[in-house]
Amino acid sequence: MAHALDLSGVRAKLDRTNEQAVFLDCQWRAFRDHADAYGVEFKADPEPYCYIVRLKVFKPVPLRLSVIFGEIIHNFRSALDHLACRLVEAHGGTVKNQFFPIYDDPAKFAQEASGKLKGVPVSSAVWAVIKDSQPYKRGNAATDHPLSIVRHFSNGDKHRILNAAYVFPDTANLIDAIDVRSGYLIHICDDLWRNTPLEDGAEVVQLRFDTRGPQPDMQMKGPLPLDVAFGDGQGERGDIGAAHAHISNLAEACERALP
Repeated sequence: MAHALDLSGVRAKLDRTNEQAVFLDCQWRAFRDHADAYGVEFKADPEPYCYIVRLKVFKPVPLRLSVIFGEIIHNFRSALDHLACRLVEAHGGTVKNQFFPIYDDPAKFAQEASGKLKGVPVSSAVWAVIKDSQPYKRGNAATDHPLSIVRHFSNGDKHRILNAAYVFPDTANLIDAIDVRSGYLIHICDDLWRNTPLEDGAEVVQLRFDTRGPQPDMQMKGPLPLDVAFGDGQGERGDIGAAHAHISNLAEACERALP
């Protein structure tokens, strides 16, 4: 017979990640907006009427932001393991070293997951919920799943600081920040920075102008709308909200699945 599922610890961990995410946002904005951390320069490309916007980095992202991000990831991983242990107890089992299974590969899940969550019957409705929550359900996009991201950064943060890097959250905002005062802009190539660390001198965007128009003249309306990501630019702050929602929904689904 199943017992009541105590989710108080899981919810407390998730509530703490919300507080940490607010703190991370405040710390990032304070650095980005007031530290003169970066700027841009326009460089003429060898091709006529073509310019490259390059990032000028004056100060690296502080390591303390990586530490805060790591703490958030730790609480996500801890919330999942709390959930796993409470599910074992709810099914009348004894908690020893069980933890929540996360798999990108369905074959490995079938072979290994039950051993990591011993005490939760694989025939139960709760097990079906756990199985349905797995990253491998997304096929080739498994590594982009919130649980896969949590596992990846949790493992990495145990051994080293998750390097922080500048990223662009929205290409449209980037283009809006550039004021073209003369010249006929005909093409914008914004793929230069994708999957590339935004370090000093990094090529951010390419602007191509009509050669039949006047000589281009540009300036920035304000600072670039940069954000921060961690683990060599792979874990963005937006991943925090996605992970929180997924784990919260997962816990509630497990609660509903208990008889």
